[in-house]
Amino acid sequence: MANSSIISCISGAVNDETQMENIISVIEDFPVYFYILHDKDKDASGNYIKPHLHFVIKGRHNLKVWADILQIPEHMIEITRSVSGSVRYLIHKDNPEKYQYSADDVFTNNSSVLHKFLADQNSYSFKEFSIDIRRLKYGRMSRVEFEEKYNNDLSRMGKYSQWRIINDLDRIEEFRKNGKSNY
Repeated sequence: MANSSIISCISGAVNDETQMENIISVIEDFPVYFYILHDKDKDASGNYIKPHLHFVIKGRHNLKVWADILQIPEHMIEITRSVSGSVRYLIHKDNPEKYQYSADDVFTNNSSVLHKFLADQNSYSFKEFSIDIRRLKYGRMSRVEFEEKYNNDLSRMGKYSQWRIINDLDRIEEFRKNGKSNY
């Protein structure tokens, strides 16, 4: 079994100019990387947000080593199970309410991989997600089918949200087996 402290992909964002420069200066040493400057994002009031750098890096380090290499605190780095979802976020591909950056704005050492990730269409609406939860509950969809369909969406969620959904899936399975559950 793999060591859980080893991470194959991280993502993060920084808005401090020194941190941005540090990340850009070391990022090209990694086998696969993507980064973009978000300088057109707006808050809910329509005001521009301070420019910030988003990055996605593949490598084999634990979180502490990543933080040391990038010279940023560990809490500014997120373990990413879906490289595709993280890369898609760089241009807000699945967030039409946000400014839509161009793929040409993304810096990478592998543009063919970038375009493959951006072409991936595994993001679903909340309504469709809710319908599939009901399908799962009443046996019209298997848990495996559900997890395969929503893999990218689940992996982009925070750990607590993932835990809640997995708990819900467990309760749904219990309901399907026993006809009752706390769900």
